[in-house]
Amino acid sequence: MRICLLILLNIVVGFAGHFWHKKGNENYSAGLFFLATLIFCSSIALVSQMYHINRYYPDGLLLCVIGAFIPALVYKNSVLTGFMLMFSTFWALADMYYKGSLSMLYLLFITAGIYVFIKRGGRFLSYAIFISIYCFIIFRDVLFFDYTSYALIFVTLSYAFLTIVLSRFIFCERGRYFYQIAFLFSCLMLIFLQFSSDYVFLEYSFSLYFMSVFVVFCILSIAISAYFKNLILVLFGLVLLILPFAIVHIGFMGAIFSIISVIVGAYLVKQGELFAGFSLILITAIIRYIELVGDYIGASVLFLVCAVIMRFIAKKGK
Repeated sequence: MRICLLILLNIVVGFAGHFWHKKGNENYSAGLFFLATLIFCSSIALVSQMYHINRYYPDGLLLCVIGAFIPALVYKNSVLTGFMLMFSTFWALADMYYKGSLSMLYLLFITAGIYVFIKRGGRFLSYAIFISIYCFIIFRDVLFFDYTSYALIFVTLSYAFLTIVLSRFIFCERGRYFYQIAFLFSCLMLIFLQFSSDYVFLEYSFSLYFMSVFVVFCILSIAISAYFKNLILVLFGLVLLILPFAIVHIGFMGAIFSIISVIVGAYLVKQGELFAGFSLILITAIIRYIELVGDYIGASVLFLVCAVIMRFIAKKGK
């Protein structure tokens, strides 16, 4: 009886979503279809509980993903597709936990998300696609994944940098949300690198897979930037490509990452991203100040350098 009621409710809510879609109210339609997806997932959970089908729960998650996939693709709604990608990411990671590798079916869901994005765009869908592709790259095989290695950080930076380059020169206006989340990832990685250099032990170990991904992403970014004659991004790409190999031979990596962070912050300010740029520079200054507590000359020189950079940026801005 409970299952019949849930099925009936699912049908009613689905038809209501279709009705509002025909009326042209995409917000109501997306909300109702999302509610229908939740009801569908609840039905799956109820059935599995009633019949004790709990040996391999990722299959239930996969059914939930398919339930979200169908209306998202049929109605080409960017919000629904974004939620579908989030569901599919959760399913893929759960499935990987049991099997040891990501299912290629996950790539199909990502491709469907990209298709809807090309048709409709959308901020939330842009973020979902970026995160889904990132998860597919990082967790392609758990044998390659090592969160205690520099490899994970530099692959993340290379992926974010390639996304920034593509968003700026290829996607243009449609890629502005990819541009935002890629810069956010880059800033977070740079901040973490400043901390990790002094307080967190990271192994210098690159698997062949991570090394290949890193080098390919860097070379593509440099080639595209050079084609569009953007010298600054070419230099950023070259520095990023060299950094993993320089870590072994260069000391004071925390200071070097801080300098890179200040330069990136200045670049963000120059591009009009004032809040992100100033925040990155301020956080960098705070990190270095904490590190240099007791060394008043070093701390004074650091803040003087930051002030000179800000003065230069302000003058260029005018």
